[in-house]
Amino acid sequence: MRNGIVISIEGVNTGLVGAYGTNTAITPALDRLAAHGLVFDQCFVDSLDARGQLHSLWTGQHAMRGAAMDERVDTWTLWGQLVASGYEVCLITDCPVAAKLAEQLGCSRVTFVEVDTPTEAAENWTECAVMRVFVAAVEELAEELANQLIWIHSRGLKHAWDVPLEMRANFIDPEDPDPPSEASVPNFFVSEDTDPDEIIGWAQVAAAQVAVIDQGIDVLISAVEAREDADNWIWLVVSPGGVPLGEHGRVGWGSPQLYAEEVSCLAIVKANPLQPIGIRRAELCQLPDLPLTLLDALEIQLPETTWGRSLLRLGPFSAPTQWPATFQSACILSSASALWIRTPAWSVSISADQRSQLFVKPDDRWEISDVSTRRQDVVERLTHVASEFQKCVFENTREQLPTLEDELCNLLR
Repeated sequence: MRNGIVISIEGVNTGLVGAYGTNTAITPALDRLAAHGLVFDQCFVDSLDARGQLHSLWTGQHAMRGAAMDERVDTWTLWGQLVASGYEVCLITDCPVAAKLAEQLGCSRVTFVEVDTPTEAAENWTECAVMRVFVAAVEELAEELANQLIWIHSRGLKHAWDVPLEMRANFIDPEDPDPPSEASVPNFFVSEDTDPDEIIGWAQVAAAQVAVIDQGIDVLISAVEAREDADNWIWLVVSPGGVPLGEHGRVGWGSPQLYAEEVSCLAIVKANPLQPIGIRRAELCQLPDLPLTLLDALEIQLPETTWGRSLLRLGPFSAPTQWPATFQSACILSSASALWIRTPAWSVSISADQRSQLFVKPDDRWEISDVSTRRQDVVERLTHVASEFQKCVFENTREQLPTLEDELCNLLR
């Protein structure tokens, strides 16, 4: 039996991690895991609600159906499967919502880490609030138990940005003003009166805060490497959605927005050391696929009743037009009845009042150029795709997702 360690951190935008293509990040630990594992370039949340995201991660159900499954006593859960497979499971978290939900879904041991809300920047990165869950995890690893699955969940960037001022300075150019010194999470709309330096400054603080998280991950890697069974550990790192940093008129979270910066997920798996390393996959996947991928990496039998599928079983590399239908689309239905649908070549969001925005993928990475008025035909076809997706979710028949027509998948136009 292999051991497993999962790190889920809220709010880490993929644009703040070196392994996802940014040259301004300082994330050597994450980049190292990526270099020795698999990176999923197009993983997305299935809900903008934190509880809904965790429910998907721990039940393998899409969030559109997950809420309706809460009352069922026969719902499959990741925690129950792990315990039944002989694992000693533990959730370490600074998030009350995660602690309560994990207990409801069968986690046999939950360690809740009390974290105060800092009012000023820390003097040293080891004193940052987010480090407390990593310290608790290191203590758990010192027990040298066999058959362990340790899940670390932190509010991350949704709790505090208390990175030391010295680390913030590492992300500014010589002529830049000092970045903001506050420890609170920013939350403001961008207007004509907003100083551009303020937007840039908060992006620099976000990058520095992610560097602190990366330091915490490095501490965990060192703790595992000090164990005799160091080669027997499976790693999964996920961040369910990122922080908006001014791309669409907001810095920080307020009203949820169905744009790439908020729906894209960091997802890195370091599985069997005998498998190929440094691999990137571009197939479209969502949070429910990650628990199945974890079980597959642990060589545990996969359930047949979940929406999620193991990403370790993707076939040979191919063009998007040849991808399985199960990985050609991703969909979100927000609590405000806004709809988001993604295919390899397009991304569309439709608000509750039926206003649509359409973006060309992957060219328009930051979703700046809305082409919906020029391609209403694509909007209509994607709306139909979303309808078929929702039908399959509620019937739990993912294998019946229809294969998409070439224009919705072809990246060459």
